Amino acid sequence: MMPLSEEMSVESGSNCPACMSAWSGQMKAVGGQSVRECSVCGLWFVDAASLGEVDYDEVYDSEYKEEHFSTLENTSDWNEFATYPTYRNFFSEVPRGDGATLLDVGCGVGRFCRAAYSKGWIVKGIDVSSVALEKGRQLAPFPMLSMNLRDLVQLHEKFDVVTAFEVMEHLTDPDAFLHDLKLTVKEGGYFFCTVPNLASPTVRTATRKDWIPPVHVLFFTEKALRELLRRAGFREIRTGVIWTSEAPKKLGPGLAKYYLYRFLKTIPRPDPLGLWACCSM
Repeated sequence: MMPLSEEMSVESGSNCPACMSAWSGQMKAVGGQSVRECSVCGLWFVDAASLGEVDYDEVYDSEYKEEHFSTLENTSDWNEFATYPTYRNFFSEVPRGDGATLLDVGCGVGRFCRAAYSKGWIVKGIDVSSVALEKGRQLAPFPMLSMNLRDLVQLHEKFDVVTAFEVMEHLTDPDAFLHDLKLTVKEGGYFFCTVPNLASPTVRTATRKDWIPPVHVLFFTEKALRELLRRAGFREIRTGVIWTSEAPKKLGPGLAKYYLYRFLKTIPRPDPLGLWACCSM
């Protein structure tokens, strides 16, 4: 296996899925798996020709299942989901009008759907995993459908906002995905997404099977994410970093408690674990 820090040159032969620059031949590794590095936007990506099919029911029946199922079962106030690092930027970046509709692509067990519903959105979720949907549909007052994005396009439905949390890192052809996604967004509507951040030590040294190839095949820099969305034709693109274990922004008891716990090493150091992007049609 090639160490994470080692680089090697091999024959060029494919373009970067984010910026379409010709691949220079540089290689990296994630979880012991070789990936290609774009010298222009910094994206790390897997050679699509080397991949087989991924069984997402099997993926969900892993550490993901324990993490997501347990939080769903133990959270009675759905507003709590809106404070999760992965979701909270959505609620500060995307305006909601009266009767605003939202489609969550790759909804999983529906944690974000519940957060959005609690904030007044008219919500629909879609996913390809029957395992996640079976769990998520329990007590869900909104539809959670077993289909992919291409299936939904055939129904000619359009939404004020479409979201995709931790979806695009799974895609060998993000251009095709974004082409279909744009067909589901109303004129003047918004697209909001999150992806793991390649700048995060946790992402770069991941060994979890659901975080490495062949499950995750794109590893984004902020530049790569912006360039992918720009090429797809989105406008007013805003991006930012999703921090975990971040210090409270206001002075008060919460801030003092945070640094006390940091001193006692009962909470981890802040980690730039993800990236978010918000853009309009």
